[in-house]
Amino acid sequence: MRPSDAPTSTESPPTTPVESEDKALPHQQATATLTSDLSGTIDAGDYAWPFDVTPEFGGGRHPTPVDYFTGALSACLSASIGIQAEMRDVSFNTVEVNSTSAPEGGSVESIEIDITLKGVSDTDTSTIDRIVTAGERTCHIAELLRDDVDVSIDWTA
Repeated sequence: MRPSDAPTSTESPPTTPVESEDKALPHQQATATLTSDLSGTIDAGDYAWPFDVTPEFGGGRHPTPVDYFTGALSACLSASIGIQAEMRDVSFNTVEVNSTSAPEGGSVESIEIDITLKGVSDTDTSTIDRIVTAGERTCHIAELLRDDVDVSIDWTA
């Protein structure tokens, strides 16, 4: 999808998973194209999704780059924590990661992360703490933040 094909303000970005068997994966490469209305499209492999600027600059129809960044951080952490749990033979139903950046507008100065592990197999809290800590350490997106942004992580199981 090219910027001219991006959903209009009445359309929503796709929310259902797409089968990727015949789709080209991006392999850590993406291109963002912004049009004169300050909205655009991110293309990564055969995938594309819209983005927009914040409402004070005339946007607000699609997620902003910061929204996608916090989503990428949440996805990376959930995957890393899931891998760490699997490596330790700890079963779970879901790992939910909610990342909130602050302040609400402007440059990100801090990120608060709440992690919920649901359906965790019978295990002690120190094991879960090690899983979450190792998951944060092995998340490549979290690694980008370590020296520059205050990140606070809390978890429940």
